[in-house]
Amino acid sequence: MASDFSVGVILPASGTGERMGLSPPKQFSEMFGKPIFFYSIYCFHRFDWVKTIMLTVSKDYIDGVRKLVADYNLNKVTVIEGGMTRHRSIFKGIQAFSARSPPDVLIIHDAVRLFVTNELARNVVLSAKKHGAAGVMRPLVSTVIAIESNFLEESLDRNRYWASEMPQAFQFDVIKRAYEQSTDYDFDYGTECLLLATKYTGVKAHILEGSDDLWKVTYIKDLYAAEGMLKAHYIQVQLFGTESSHLLVLHLEKHLKSRRIQVSSATGNNVVTPSGNTFVFLHRKISKDIGQQTDMVVKSLKCKNHIPVLNCVVIHVFTGVDKSTCDVSKLNTYLSGLSNTYQQQNVSIYSLLAYKDSRLDEISPLVTELIWERKSVFSGQLYIVGS
Repeated sequence: MASDFSVGVILPASGTGERMGLSPPKQFSEMFGKPIFFYSIYCFHRFDWVKTIMLTVSKDYIDGVRKLVADYNLNKVTVIEGGMTRHRSIFKGIQAFSARSPPDVLIIHDAVRLFVTNELARNVVLSAKKHGAAGVMRPLVSTVIAIESNFLEESLDRNRYWASEMPQAFQFDVIKRAYEQSTDYDFDYGTECLLLATKYTGVKAHILEGSDDLWKVTYIKDLYAAEGMLKAHYIQVQLFGTESSHLLVLHLEKHLKSRRIQVSSATGNNVVTPSGNTFVFLHRKISKDIGQQTDMVVKSLKCKNHIPVLNCVVIHVFTGVDKSTCDVSKLNTYLSGLSNTYQQQNVSIYSLLAYKDSRLDEISPLVTELIWERKSVFSGQLYIVGS
């Protein structure tokens, strides 16, 4: 991104979520211990060219949201009270920016759209800087019809119409002038920011084609789709293993549909600097290194001061264990205590014990499921493979 202009973001999150019918509203529905709007914030917070994010929420939620922002060190975010409608919330965000040092370009996005790539956001911003306003579109999936008294009146040509999506971006002065001239009708019933810019400033918005993951969480079924997409986007696995680890990597890449898998070495309690949010240790024997390795991972992540998108998962896999010499009860007690130590830090610890006659291809599906499901309620469990 060019460094000669500044960029700010408004995320309106004051809606009531009537179509989903949830209480609290959908933007506060939790996934992996965080409200949905956290992931929308994260999309823009990670862009180093974004200066400030203005999050608007209803009065009842301000204190809780400000605490969450502070807990996760989201230092670009300012939380303010929103309005009764989406446009009124956006206008409050514009006014808040005007009272400080306003950005040159302002992005407007929805707090319940969880996925925006750096490339797309950057292109929309550059287009807005050039043309005054810019947005993204997606092809319509269904045919649009008009009805009269419950009877079909007209079917529109789907090739001529597109679905307007987010993010949208504007030269700050353009969107400020548009909202200052908007009527109560615009504020109460309008939905399209680009149209307000065209209507009140004459700026013609430039439209780019967006990707298919720009959809908005609107109905309850969307929560399940969003959860799966969050995992697909953000699961990153670091595997500390033996010479056979490549077999597990192949399985994980296939079933997690991800190539964000890094193979590292671990000798004793010496662990290279961890990255990602999922750590798998392959052990040839049971030793005290388990706790030390887990501790080093957690401490290193804290030192990096990273913002955890998904909860951290640590999986210890013991292969080739001699059943006659293994004290399963003692190991299970130790792992349970280890889990209790880290559960308050949002870290889940799972363990798999494979006896000598168990093969890695039997273990791989279980490791994959634990990584994918990442349920904190199962933390501390010891899973035994083989008879």
